[in-house]
Amino acid sequence: MSATVEQADKIIEDSALAEEDLLDELEDEEIPHSIREARLSQLKKMSADFKQMKEQEHGKYTEIVEEKAFLDMTTSVDRCVVHFFHPDFRRCGIMHDHLAVCLLS
Repeated sequence: MSATVEQADKIIEDSALAEEDLLDELEDEEIPHSIREARLSQLKKMSADFKQMKEQEHGKYTEIVEEKAFLDMTTSVDRCVVHFFHPDFRRCGIMHDHLAVCLLS
């Protein structure tokens, strides 16, 4: 084995051990019950928020043709990215491609 591979293996083992130590520490009752409950409720709220966003089709790149549907969508959410696309404009196609890539990440 080369020195670089050995160093990489050592780093991986160290990070795996550090993660195991962290999990062991979290399993101990050293964390006050109130902090644990607060964090658990925070995680549940985040999960519910993500579920709601998924149901509302957040993170999807869709074409909205009707003006009423557009207004309903943009006025019912806090944040919205809008791209007015025209097939004859080259820059619109470029923007379309970039938005599609952003959704994949």
